[in-house]
Amino acid sequence: MKMYVLLIYLVLSKIDAILVTKVHRSAIYTPSSACAALGNVTLSPMNASIQSCIWQCVHESQCQTAVYFHDYRNCSMFGEHCEAGNISSSTNIRASTICCRKNDESNMHCPSTMISTAMPITTNIPQTWITTGSMSFERKFHTATLLQNGTVLVIGGFDGSSSLKSVELYDPSTGNWAKAGDMNVARSSHTATILSNGMVLVTGGTYRNITELYNPFTGNWTVSGNVNVSRSSHTATMLSNGNVLVSGGWNSYSVSLNSAELYDSSTDSWKMIKNMNTRRCYHTASLLPNGTVLVIGGFDGNLCLNTAEYY
Repeated sequence: MKMYVLLIYLVLSKIDAILVTKVHRSAIYTPSSACAALGNVTLSPMNASIQSCIWQCVHESQCQTAVYFHDYRNCSMFGEHCEAGNISSSTNIRASTICCRKNDESNMHCPSTMISTAMPITTNIPQTWITTGSMSFERKFHTATLLQNGTVLVIGGFDGSSSLKSVELYDPSTGNWAKAGDMNVARSSHTATILSNGMVLVTGGTYRNITELYNPFTGNWTVSGNVNVSRSSHTATMLSNGNVLVSGGWNSYSVSLNSAELYDSSTDSWKMIKNMNTRRCYHTASLLPNGTVLVIGGFDGNLCLNTAEYY
């Protein structure tokens, strides 16, 4: 991971600030908390550069760290200094992490960052259910993932006769749905995990070992590294270091699994880790504040479980 340093002295109309920028080449950034994400800006082809991403961060009052994705012309901004999170090497994605240090007055904490995101927060939410727009396809055993731009990505599922590869996007600001590009393979009972770079990792489902990555900046799907064990009805949990823990599920022989593996987003690779103590599918997995993952309940192939363990 290479780094070069730019010293930029700026006098802004609203903030007198000295900005020191460190640019880490071939690096992605994992924030300390999801609430630090401020949003993404897709740059025009004429203005797509690291310098333009720095400009975007400077003119976003709470931005202290940004990641420029070279191939997608996308600038992701975070409301915390890069020392608060984790900078790691990226071999398969061309990205640069930009560390911006502003004066103390511009140093925002995560709760303030949450208020500044594109989705407005209100205390006047009605305590009732309101019908919104319907999807284009009926489905169950699908996933729904909140993207960094506030839209919801719905993937795959089962329509009563077969698994689906169709994908839709829900816009909460309008209540409307839009069709997105299909996955490469149909799947249900899979998992969908948003990564620190904004990409969505789709794993397993219908006993598949094929994984895919959805790029919300381009709308394209890419086949990723295969998991070692085909599985469905499993869990996938993003860890504090940006890796993804996949555990349990069913295999193609309808046998409940106790195997687990880790996805490394910086290398797009999987590795097996130590098995769980108990075979489980339909279980839950929760990332705790101390970085461990609590796995609860599920079905072992014969009985429903009340046991729990943590990784």
